[in-house]
Amino acid sequence: MKIECKNCGSEFELNSKSIPLRDKDSINCEVCRSELYSWNEAKMWEATLLEKKENHLNKPR
Repeated sequence: MKIECKNCGSEFELNSKSIPLRDKDSINCEVCRSELYSWNEAKMWEATLLEKKENHLNKPR
């Protein structure tokens, strides 16, 4: 699944793998450090940067 950071516009590919227990976690954008994606399910997600952009809408967290 492709996703775009709402803060800086960088594009990522999200991939998941099933795990036996529910996981509550999140991934931060590696460009601006804003929260990119959060979950609460029996999956573990990882993000791969596809295109770096720096169209910051907010200050980095």
